[in-house]
Amino acid sequence: MNPSTSIEVEQNLCVIYLSYVLKSLSSRELLHYELVYNYSGSKHITESLKRCGISESSTYVLAACFNSSSDEPCIASGYQKIRETINGKEIELEELGGRVDQAQVQKHYKITSVELGISSLAEAIT
Repeated sequence: MNPSTSIEVEQNLCVIYLSYVLKSLSSRELLHYELVYNYSGSKHITESLKRCGISESSTYVLAACFNSSSDEPCIASGYQKIRETINGKEIELEELGGRVDQAQVQKHYKITSVELGISSLAEAIT
């Protein structure tokens, strides 16, 4: 996922939890689609994938490993597959906030400067 609109850790955790809960109620077959759909704020999955999906020009990505069991070896192997697939440096989730494109966030979520005058960027999107 393209994390350029990821404001803070709590936003990511809320979207992940919401996606997991709503997956059972959704017509979308993959949890990954549900995650991108809920993360983007758009009601159209195609637009969500354009906004939040990765592309050839992506300079960093947000990758997650989901597993239906709590089997540690299985989770560890999932993370290993992610590390083998993505060529780059792994960073902590907290570091994503420093890489936010504020102009893109404002455009994406249609946040006005007046709204930012009375709330933070993170508050404006929730």
